Amino acid sequence: AMTSKHARNITSMIRRRPPPPASIPPNTAYGGFSASLIPTLSSMTINIDNLHTIDQFHTGGKRSAGEFFDYLSIPHNSVVLDVGSGLGGPARMLLSKPYHVKEVVGVEREGKFVEAAEWIQSNVV
Repeated sequence: AMTSKHARNITSMIRRRPPPPASIPPNTAYGGFSASLIPTLSSMTINIDNLHTIDQFHTGGKRSAGEFFDYLSIPHNSVVLDVGSGLGGPARMLLSKPYHVKEVVGVEREGKFVEAAEWIQSNVV
């Protein structure tokens, strides 16, 4: 059984940024980079090691995602649902070593993030 201490640890590990104020249009939240992301990325050599600086939207970035995945002990060949998947950073981590999940299904409401995530995935080297 999960104790309240475990629940607090998980909550602190997955804490996300607060939602942007209602006055900020959704696709310009957090710097508005989603509109210009694809041209910027197309000029880069993209791999999982240099992409994490922009595709990990949660507090703590790649390090905290790794700690959270280690804590969960996700079995190899699992199928994982990533709600609020953003640009897909945590999903890509799960599909790589040492996690080796079978599939990650991402759900994201921001169309520009979905578009950028699809472009990133098809162009990752």
